[in-house]
Amino acid sequence: MGGSEMAIKNLKVFKVDSFTDQLFGGNPAGVVPDATGLSERQMQLIAREVNAAETAFVTPSQEAGVDYHVRFFTPECEVPLCGHATVAAYHVLSCEGYLPTGCRRITQQTGAGILPVELRPIVAELANGDPMCATLPTHTANRTEVWMTQPLPEFRPFHDDPASVLQALGLDGSCLDPEKPIEFVSTGLWDLMLPLKNLDCIRKINPDHQALAALNRAQGVVSTHVWTFETTNTNADLGHAAGHTAHVRNLAAAVGVPEDPVTGTANGAFGSYLIKNRLLPVNEGCNRFTIEQGYEIDRPGLVHTEIDCFSGDITRVQVGGSAVTIFRGELRLTPA
Repeated sequence: MGGSEMAIKNLKVFKVDSFTDQLFGGNPAGVVPDATGLSERQMQLIAREVNAAETAFVTPSQEAGVDYHVRFFTPECEVPLCGHATVAAYHVLSCEGYLPTGCRRITQQTGAGILPVELRPIVAELANGDPMCATLPTHTANRTEVWMTQPLPEFRPFHDDPASVLQALGLDGSCLDPEKPIEFVSTGLWDLMLPLKNLDCIRKINPDHQALAALNRAQGVVSTHVWTFETTNTNADLGHAAGHTAHVRNLAAAVGVPEDPVTGTANGAFGSYLIKNRLLPVNEGCNRFTIEQGYEIDRPGLVHTEIDCFSGDITRVQVGGSAVTIFRGELRLTPA
């Protein structure tokens, strides 16, 4: 970097594993908790250097009703919204003392609009079984879950022959589940929902990333989100109860991420797809389920999803999960 860009103060940079409570699981994200003064070019270069699927750049807001501005960059480009980097960002802000003690609700401005974020004590921390009675431990976000609200879903029908997508995934038509719809869904980012028959088909995926990226760009989506209702037994390896709803993989070479280990935004869209198509029993009010991801690339994680429905309409989409800090450091942008 040269010229005036060299005058920036040294920056604190963190790397966080999201949607897991164990080191080296979930989805790693970079976080710059105070990006004040950074140019867009610098953010892109820093994201490339951090080399996580996404890096979140947080700036305190001076606008009424907005606490923070957050921008998200892959190593190749900016994206409007990122679920796992949102979880990582507010994990860092809470752990490192950027948030007021006891703060539980935050409003962030993103490329997808103004969206709420909530810090919830995990079940073990609940008082009297009521999450609203619990006290948020000071600077211990590893004992909380970060929940982000996403934009309400949009849907587009899929009219193409799925053979080209399956071929790009290294699969044939026998793996496609014909009883469930293929559909484009967005809760901030457009994704292609592709149902497969079982875990064996999920594990057989051997993608041609270049071909899949070209297809997804032509479709106007950032990823292909493959899924099945068959799930793994996670009791032993993740320490969580059984009852996971679905197993997914997310291929996002269109934005420079060959496979996203555990996705927040795409799983909000996926949950909306399940509810809209009545692939699960739909309750009036909150519908909560847990999605497992990352097993095939040795980064297992869990995304909790809540879809609120009233009178048959989806009225709110939230995803949440835990996070752990992998490392913290300082990025030197000033001359030596």
